[in-house]
Amino acid sequence: MTPRNAVELRIQPVRRDRGRIHAAALLGAPSGQAEEIFFSIDEYEHDALVDGADPFVVAAVPLAMRRGHDVRVVGAAVSPSLLDSLERFQEVWHNWFDYPMVDVVAEEERERDAWPSMAVTSFSGGVDSAFTAYRHTRGLARRDRRLVAAVMIHGVDIPRVNVVGFTRSAARSRRMVESVGLDLVTVQTNLWELVGGRSYPIAAGLSSVLHLLGARFGTGLIPGTTSYRHLVFPLGSSPVSDVMLGSTSLEIVHDGAGEERFEKLRHLANWDEALDDLRVCLADPQHHRNCGRCLKCMLTILTFRVLDVTPRCFESLPSEAAILEWVPSLPSHPVYVQEAQTLVDEAAARGLDERWVRAMRRKLRVIHAKQGIRTVAPAWSDRATTAHRWVNE
Repeated sequence: MTPRNAVELRIQPVRRDRGRIHAAALLGAPSGQAEEIFFSIDEYEHDALVDGADPFVVAAVPLAMRRGHDVRVVGAAVSPSLLDSLERFQEVWHNWFDYPMVDVVAEEERERDAWPSMAVTSFSGGVDSAFTAYRHTRGLARRDRRLVAAVMIHGVDIPRVNVVGFTRSAARSRRMVESVGLDLVTVQTNLWELVGGRSYPIAAGLSSVLHLLGARFGTGLIPGTTSYRHLVFPLGSSPVSDVMLGSTSLEIVHDGAGEERFEKLRHLANWDEALDDLRVCLADPQHHRNCGRCLKCMLTILTFRVLDVTPRCFESLPSEAAILEWVPSLPSHPVYVQEAQTLVDEAAARGLDERWVRAMRRKLRVIHAKQGIRTVAPAWSDRATTAHRWVNE
């Protein structure tokens, strides 16, 4: 095996500044230049802040895999159970993306004794996180996780520089979660700025924040994106690998994968605050509104339309002509194809035969036909696609 350089992950002392608590670590690089990974929370949340290196180790391991170097942790103890879990997590991502396995060696290993009984969920304000919050506070979950808080992260889909957008989005989220008896915790991090690109597993970033709050919570929920019935691999958050990001003191749970997105919205239609404040859009430049035209907005609007529910979280709803114009742009990604397929199936079951339903059914036939051709004749499919693009340029 080719030897690799080990880089140092040095945990920094926690510092307080202007009502915020700043927890940070310096992650070295084979070139010698260190990068800071930091988390910042309100000072009044100090009792939730965990004492140890676990949040930073979870954040750093996928980075180390992508960069191909081992990690030596100094400055704080790491839970040995977390190191065991991360080894299994690495096996999954090695097989999915062919990243090299890396060694994580800690200066000190120590398991935390306390395992608080309460749970926290990551929360973006979208459908999946809203469903997790709703099902665990309204008796829809078979097992009571004692969910008492939701954490919204500034620096994931809303850039850290957009303070106004995050503040307004957090206000929407706070109205939602407080209406079902949950506290909203906000955390700022620069992690997503360091990772760049899409090859970093989002579940690792979310779990690092959940570990940060491990002094108060013993369970961290990551809302599922796809259902068990229609799992998509590889995906940045999956029931296969998310559970491998926890330790004996903080269980990580991939939540809500027992339901399709359509069913999640059917439940959320009974939650007034969700109808008012869901935030599903990733296209709005302000990051705190729903544009009503992008892929995620359209699929959500059409689902509510099939359910015969009028959502109030959109400033305006698209016209029939706008919907028909959008349908041909439906991408062939399996997550969105399955959501659209469920949508037309549910429309048919309810006797809904509007023009957009027929148009989407035709679009899905085209997507499935192309996928079938790629399966049986991939080389021919690539040549045909190239020729088609050349003719239409």
